[in-house]
Amino acid sequence: MGVATLALQADNYPKVVSERLGQSMISITLDTSSHAIPAMQEEAAALIADLVFAGE
Repeated sequence: MGVATLALQADNYPKVVSERLGQSMISITLDTSSHAIPAMQEEAAALIADLVFAGE
């Protein structure tokens, strides 16, 4: 697991991770690192579900 993947997994903002790595575009960081963390998709879905169903 690389530094970017670990940083994203630790909930660092992707833009900050990208800048720290000296990458010119945030898409490089996300395209090469986020696929290694399937739990990020599950967490994102859960957060959105919480927002959608909070008013019920």
